[in-house]
Amino acid sequence: DTDFHRMKVAGPDAEYGITFADDETIVIEGKGNITLDERPAGYTDNGVYLEGKEGGFYIVSAYRNKTKYLLYAKKGRIQMEKNIHGDEYAQSSKGLKLQFHVSGEDGFLIVIREIPHNMRKIELKDYDFEECAEKALKKFEDWYSAFDKPKPEIEDVYKLAVYYNWSQTVKASGHLTRDFIVCTNVLNGNWCADIVLNATGIAKAHPKLAYDQIAVFLDQQDETGCIPGSMNDEQMSWNISKPPFAAVYLPYILRYYHADQNEKEFLLERLGKLVNFYREYRDTNEDGICEYLHGNESDCDNSSCYEDFEAIDSPDLSAYLVLTMDFLSDLACQLGKNDAAVYWKKEADILAEKAIKYFFVNGKLVCRFTNDGRVKESDSAMPLYFLLMGERLPQDLRDTVVKYVKENFCGEYGVSTEGYNSAKF
Repeated sequence: DTDFHRMKVAGPDAEYGITFADDETIVIEGKGNITLDERPAGYTDNGVYLEGKEGGFYIVSAYRNKTKYLLYAKKGRIQMEKNIHGDEYAQSSKGLKLQFHVSGEDGFLIVIREIPHNMRKIELKDYDFEECAEKALKKFEDWYSAFDKPKPEIEDVYKLAVYYNWSQTVKASGHLTRDFIVCTNVLNGNWCADIVLNATGIAKAHPKLAYDQIAVFLDQQDETGCIPGSMNDEQMSWNISKPPFAAVYLPYILRYYHADQNEKEFLLERLGKLVNFYREYRDTNEDGICEYLHGNESDCDNSSCYEDFEAIDSPDLSAYLVLTMDFLSDLACQLGKNDAAVYWKKEADILAEKAIKYFFVNGKLVCRFTNDGRVKESDSAMPLYFLLMGERLPQDLRDTVVKYVKENFCGEYGVSTEGYNSAKF
């Protein structure tokens, strides 16, 4: 049983609750017998027992997670069981074990705290479980109260969605130069494209945090102008560069976050470099149309446009670049940089005109193979993001595409990513 500030667990051997005392500390209180299992234990992990002035405690070195944990009992007792020593280090196939058996005749209260790699002075602080739980609930309720009130019929799922963003926001650390929303357990981090959607969802309620989700990736921009495709506190991935669509959402975010001059200068510089990265390094045949080298670079990872596993010119990428240049032009104008404003507006006009001629074939938006310009037949929705250019598209072409979307992508369960009539749907 789980709510927004505690988890309750009941089984044949124990009943207990779990809550957070702070963003580094978990408190577990209950009755019976439970086992805390570091699973799967790595052969370089270890747990040691130490005696301090305040009593005994364990330090767990979790090599895989590159951190340490402090573990102690303020009520009840903990007994460690491990086999990761001696020859077992070299024989990991035997099944390594690092477990902590918790028990207490009158109940137990266990504290687990993540401690930095430099391991500060140990303090075996006592906690009141109910007090911790109520403080955790208040923190969330305060955060939630900044959001618009939803319709009663959707409040449960709405509040849960807000909770996900709140509970997955971590403090700045390592490569994460700002507080950061972790949205995936695949890499325990986020992608530079996906995080823009998190930012947009919280912009009205928490505008500074929303802005920081865009800026944290721009902080890591390299000398070519590329930004990491994904990132967490420990590592950055450069092999997949996600589409540059932050500027599609930034006008909305900046409606609520009032960026100062330095922050606007930062965006102008970094997003300008990002556009130039694509023009310099993602236009191999120098025809003015940038390409994707891998399906995952489009953030439409499994689109049928990529079934041939070749480099693809896709309308959406050109649209993102045009919109970014439009944003840069507006930003430069706000900063009184008239030459830059005129430059980016002109570049946006040039690319928009070129892309419209290149990607519309008999009234249909298409992808093309980069090497020879052949049309890639597909019923994927990915090319349709070209519609984001709005009034830059001639009215007749807009009407044609909208009609195509309504007839092929709108169904009982919403808008699909592959046409309903497609053989690949």
